Amino acid sequence: MSKIDNPPAVITDHGALTGLTDDDHTQYALLAGRSGGQTLIGGTGTTDDLILRSTSGVGATGADIIFQVGNNGATEAMRILNSGFVGIGMTPTVPFHVNGSAKFTAPDTPTVFLNVYTDSGSNQIDLNAIGGGSLALYSTAKVIFRTSGADPAMTILNAGNVGIGTTTPGGGTTIGTSALSLANGTAPVGGVANQASLYSADITAGNAALHVLNENGEVIKLHKANTYTQTYATADRTLGAYTSDPESGAYTGIDNLQVGTPYAQLTDLNALRVAYETLRVFTEDAVAMLNATVDDLQTIGLVG
Repeated sequence: MSKIDNPPAVITDHGALTGLTDDDHTQYALLAGRSGGQTLIGGTGTTDDLILRSTSGVGATGADIIFQVGNNGATEAMRILNSGFVGIGMTPTVPFHVNGSAKFTAPDTPTVFLNVYTDSGSNQIDLNAIGGGSLALYSTAKVIFRTSGADPAMTILNAGNVGIGTTTPGGGTTIGTSALSLANGTAPVGGVANQASLYSADITAGNAALHVLNENGEVIKLHKANTYTQTYATADRTLGAYTSDPESGAYTGIDNLQVGTPYAQLTDLNALRVAYETLRVFTEDAVAMLNATVDDLQTIGLVG
């Protein structure tokens, strides 16, 4: 084999070839980057796909697909894990994980109808219905609102029952509809101008009742008072016959409040008025009869 005295130079730069430049084949993707940018197209048919695959390796775990932007890719915009979790601005720990605010707008208008954002370190959700329409939450069972902790702050059942601090609003023996149920909590103290507070608290142990705190700090309790039972000797509600026995059968007294043997009590104002009027008329008649008797005795000279 003969020796080549002047071997040809090895060309490593595409642009050094005669009649060619550094990037003549724009139909191919330039992995090192192309001046002016480039577009990747999956196919030419309407059903052709563009598939991005992070690795050809086989295993339970795999590489991620990372989208970088900014100064030479200094900012990670999105990451897709091998599990399918998608993270915007972060490595996701749930199927869709966003680091920062999120905003959803209507397709034909810039009006925001869902805005999830962080403002000055306080997380909050802003919901805005489009065009003055209604904002609806749908559930086939219940809608639960939580603020912190595991216990719901408010529960709305599909029957329209609303529970504050309880998940079973609407009654016990028979579940009603459109009922508001309040669970016992810490009773508020002190009024607030132009505000009334409604809450539930025990009147006695195991006897919860509705309470209203007005703006003056006064508490109004709405509950069933202790009851009394009263009977009469006749149908016209006149008093029963007098008996010297203090344990009269005309009245049974006031339940739960009177200690010991119930004494006869007059608790009906109408009956009290009737008894007073009867006594007054009887007294006046007795005085008139006595005066007439004295006059008669004076007339016949028996008294002076």
